Amino acid sequence: SHNEVGSFECERSKGGPSPQEDGLLVPEWKTVQLKNQHHCRFCPYSSRYRASITVHERIHTGEKPFRCRSCQKAFVKRGGLVCHERSHTGEQPYLCEVCGRRFTKKWNLNVHRKRYNH
Repeated sequence: SHNEVGSFECERSKGGPSPQEDGLLVPEWKTVQLKNQHHCRFCPYSSRYRASITVHERIHTGEKPFRCRSCQKAFVKRGGLVCHERSHTGEQPYLCEVCGRRFTKKWNLNVHRKRYNH
């Protein structure tokens, strides 16, 4: 999808063929910072932050470096692993101050607040 600033949707994230399959792999030397931008080696995506590119490129490579010690499920981002591990520990760090209900994810707390006008 496009907007005013020229962003786009990565074809790989929509289930398209990988750049390796299409022969479209961008050479490593082209991923260096250019006008304060870092570029994905596989698609036109770019970001000011190298760390964002590293995480984004995992869409293409399938790399999931963060693994749960309890069940071996793997995640692209460390935050995903942290949230998942709460399913094993039962930890619910997000508290609704109005009704006292607790949640494992901040997103769920925010949905709860909107639903019940808290």
